Amino acid sequence: MSEGIQQGSPDQTSGCSEGSPAKLRRRLAGDVDNIVLMALRKEPNRRYASVEQFAEDINRHLEGLPVLAVKGSAAYRASKFVRRHRASLAASAVVAIALGVGVVATLREAGIARRQAEIATLERAKAEKRFGDVRELANSLIFEIHDSIQGLPGATPSRKLLLDRAVQYLDKLSQDATGDVALQRELGWAYQRLATVQGDTTQSNLGQVSAAEVSNRKAMALFEAVAKANPDNLTDQLNLAMVYRWRAFLDIYETVGRAEIDRALAVTEPLVRSHSNNVDLKNERAYEYLILASIQDAVGDRLLAIDSFRKVFDLRQEILQENPSYPGIRQGIAKVTVLLAHEMGRFGSRDEALRLMNTGIAEFQDLVKATAGDPGMIRELSAAESRRGDVELMQGDIASARDDFNNSRRRIERLARLDPENKMLQSDLWVVQFEDGRALAVAGRNAEALPVLEGAFGGYKSLHLEADVGPGPPAMQAWIGEAQQGTHNFAQALKNYEAAAAGLAEDQANFDDARCDLAMVEAKIGDALLKMDREQEAAAHYAKALETARLSVSVEHNDVPALYAAAEAYAGVGNLASLQARKTTKITARYKLWNDACVSYEKSLSTWTQISNPSRVSGNGYLASDPKTIALRLADCKAHLYRP
Repeated sequence: MSEGIQQGSPDQTSGCSEGSPAKLRRRLAGDVDNIVLMALRKEPNRRYASVEQFAEDINRHLEGLPVLAVKGSAAYRASKFVRRHRASLAASAVVAIALGVGVVATLREAGIARRQAEIATLERAKAEKRFGDVRELANSLIFEIHDSIQGLPGATPSRKLLLDRAVQYLDKLSQDATGDVALQRELGWAYQRLATVQGDTTQSNLGQVSAAEVSNRKAMALFEAVAKANPDNLTDQLNLAMVYRWRAFLDIYETVGRAEIDRALAVTEPLVRSHSNNVDLKNERAYEYLILASIQDAVGDRLLAIDSFRKVFDLRQEILQENPSYPGIRQGIAKVTVLLAHEMGRFGSRDEALRLMNTGIAEFQDLVKATAGDPGMIRELSAAESRRGDVELMQGDIASARDDFNNSRRRIERLARLDPENKMLQSDLWVVQFEDGRALAVAGRNAEALPVLEGAFGGYKSLHLEADVGPGPPAMQAWIGEAQQGTHNFAQALKNYEAAAAGLAEDQANFDDARCDLAMVEAKIGDALLKMDREQEAAAHYAKALETARLSVSVEHNDVPALYAAAEAYAGVGNLASLQARKTTKITARYKLWNDACVSYEKSLSTWTQISNPSRVSGNGYLASDPKTIALRLADCKAHLYRP
């Protein structure tokens, strides 16, 4: 081994331990130079004190520790430490770098999350603003913009467009309304207002009855939810009663109408005990009794209907005394005054009814002036004049009736001319024309009446209304038949009577007026057949009229229109028997027929005695026989019966 060392060159020797002479020189530079220099110093105090100290410094160098020969700085000691713990420091550096990267990444993610949260907050704020804008726009369309153009001539297409847009906005809003009581309440009112404008026939509307029903059901669901959440809140309970009452209004002529108005009354009944002086409650109760009166009239309880109209009148008078500026109270009083008078005129005292009617019409005339000719108020006045014409016609004052019908028509004509697409006004126009034609027929001017009646019927049918208003097509056809019979066109009269009967038969199960009208029309079919010498068929229709009239039940309920029909049918049976008696040559058969005729005439007159203040025109507007004429026929019948 010593030979190998001796024979190797310095470069070879250094390369054995360090890999290369260059690496060895880098290693020996610094500490080793300083150790050698310190060992060779001449000054004893600057040399190593002993061989042991010299050897220890070499060992320190070999172990990578700071040596005594070098005056160490912090950087020198740190470099020595790094060389001794290179692997550990490398690992630590990796960990530190990873931690640093993690911190940077975390901070970056936190920044991103913060920015996303800020964006989400901004988007949420934007969404809430958009929601609020849509909410405000829907309300503006229904309550502000629509109302501002409602009275403008020719505004019907624009009103329809506005409301179509409002429905779209409301439907979008309602999807987010669950649990938000304030929004549900607001949407409920919006939908209900929409229903009123779409199809409330008591005021200016678009004639969209089906759409009104849909809107009302949406409002009902919302108000039910709000009322359930706030059982002690008076306003929410009144809103619930209102929407139930409005549902009943739509179903006045349906069998469910009574149950629906009873549901509304059941909501407000306990409130009367706890809030007896609340004006809004009184107003709601007045509306409920108004609908109840209409339903009572529709089912044949005419006198009960008069009582309910009086309750409406009394409640509204209380409101006027307590708060004269209460919205719509003067109009409300004028309207119920006219309705009460109309009901009294049809089934009670016509003299009292006309005095009351004049009061209501005078109030409407003042309101038209006060509102600068508001179209809705003009329409109310027109309807009131037409109702007064009905009572005057029953009173036998045909000239005054025609004056009122013509005044009513002129008012509506002006409105309809300015708004030709308003079907409500167009239907009003045809109905009042029909009323004038009816007055002509009552006057016996059948040839003049016929084209007026046929024109009114054709115009009314051309509107294709979703729901009938006024007398309806069957009544119009019946009066066309009346005029045709008056001109001795019995075949055409029979066709129109039969068409009227078919239409009424569809509705008789739903409301009493249809039943009473059907009974009257069946009697008229019998009259037409009798004129055509179809005696057996005539007898069958008289029998059907009496069956439909249900006399015993009608007397019990004082159902006056049914009594008129029964009296007319009994008179028809008497006419048939007397006609047959005149034809037969057999004494026994003739005596029996005269006796049957007398019995029938007596039944007719007995039925007439059940009618308070009878008229040639029934409470439902049909022409009837004169009791005096029946009495004369009875006298003639008895004369033949007892003739030797």
